[in-house]
Amino acid sequence: MRKKKKLVLFVCVNIVILIVLTITNPTTEDFTAFSEEKYGRMPPPPKNILVEIERIDFVIFSTYTQMLGYESGITHLGISGHFFQISEGQYDYPWWLDLFN
Repeated sequence: MRKKKKLVLFVCVNIVILIVLTITNPTTEDFTAFSEEKYGRMPPPPKNILVEIERIDFVIFSTYTQMLGYESGITHLGISGHFFQISEGQYDYPWWLDLFN
């Protein structure tokens, strides 16, 4: 009986953690605010170059990469309302993110 209580407690704690991570998963607007605070506002690009933020959502965390044309910028991991740099920029796009594009 004691093992069953521990298992139920373990499952409940994990469910609560997953719910909290899902609720606090940052949005694209959160990343834009973080990026402008850290790097400053980006100057307007020429009209023929597309500027976007690539977001890959994993429900409990997300990755964000600024794209200028077809070139990728620095990739950040957004988890629980915080951002962590996981690449150095243009030629350092994480290979495992290509699997989700």
